[in-house]
Amino acid sequence: MKEILVDFRDGRFVDVMAPLSTCAISEYFAAQDIILCEGQHAEAGLEACDWISEIGSRLERGYVLTIDYVIPRPTSLTITTCAARCSPIKNHRASEDFYASPGEQDLTAHVNFTALESWGRRSGLETAGCTSQTAFLLALGQGNEFADLYDEGQTEADRTKARLQLKTLIHPEGMGERFQVFIQRKGGVPGPLTGLGGI
Repeated sequence: MKEILVDFRDGRFVDVMAPLSTCAISEYFAAQDIILCEGQHAEAGLEACDWISEIGSRLERGYVLTIDYVIPRPTSLTITTCAARCSPIKNHRASEDFYASPGEQDLTAHVNFTALESWGRRSGLETAGCTSQTAFLLALGQGNEFADLYDEGQTEADRTKARLQLKTLIHPEGMGERFQVFIQRKGGVPGPLTGLGGI
């Protein structure tokens, strides 16, 4: 296995193949039973694993909610087969040219919830559930017909704006299904959570 580093040569950024800088990269894939074949690329989210390990070690009792784009285990294997790493985003469009517009495009990566689950378990977190942002928010709001959406004394225009913002968050073709809510817990907290009521 090799690590891809970035260098600046002849006025442009380029990939440079190098030996692994840390054995944690090999452990990351081995812990998830991921075997890469010749020519495949995959992202090792080591900082996310460190982050969830730190939270798990500090949390005595409570919940951890992680909300983001997600690659569950079966999809992550498919994506690594397609040689995906993080994706540059410019003008709301993904590209594979990571160095085309330095400083003008965002680099984004999906969160590997399988890794968060595995490293969280090592520090005492147990998985409470995983659901779409749509299902999570709908489950939270149905009990009181979304009364918490509004502040006391809001104008009808403000209430309409709040409803439109909620629609953006739950719309299945928008953020609602693209974002997932992954919930872990520690310390014997009661369950199930209202937001997981639909699963």
